[in-house]
Amino acid sequence: MVLLVTANNRSLNGLGDPDALMKVYIANQPSYYFANTNPLATESIIPIEKNELYECGQACGNGWRKVFNVYAKFVFALSNNQFGVFTDYTKWQEYRDCLLLRKNSKTALLFAEPALTPLNTKSDAIHIVMGKAYAHTLLEKNLIGNPYDMIWLNTEFALNTKLRVIICPYFDYRQLSNLKILYLVELVQSHFYSTPA
Repeated sequence: MVLLVTANNRSLNGLGDPDALMKVYIANQPSYYFANTNPLATESIIPIEKNELYECGQACGNGWRKVFNVYAKFVFALSNNQFGVFTDYTKWQEYRDCLLLRKNSKTALLFAEPALTPLNTKSDAIHIVMGKAYAHTLLEKNLIGNPYDMIWLNTEFALNTKLRVIICPYFDYRQLSNLKILYLVELVQSHFYSTPA
């Protein structure tokens, strides 16, 4: 049985691994009650349970299915030697269903606004902000660093290497197509996982 989150239950800050190396920030939150949600917690990032991504997609619509699918495609496309969490999976769909946003997955989908500074940014975590409009809101508040430190590579992608932040299109098939997913993978690999020659 699917339970929807009530409007005043805003304690959920994100889904996935609290110690994630891949942190993706999104402006909205699904209206779905996840099994590990603690309504008494003031801050929480919870790992999802088996079938919860599917159930959330069924309850909350195609938009959330696309977010989860694009996230899985993106992480699956990263080199195993560099991200190293999905060597047992041969398809992105298997990775999504078995590991994405789970305990020890190294991935998180965050609903709370980030507050990244050189002092509080974990050096090995990568912060991806999805959606240009959301990114501009965060930049105006200096929540993803100084706007002048953000390097716009084109009209859709930007980078702050000091804070390990990437701005990219929203996780949707049209906005972040397979070709753009590969571009995002290339940005991550070339700027944050490159190995010395």
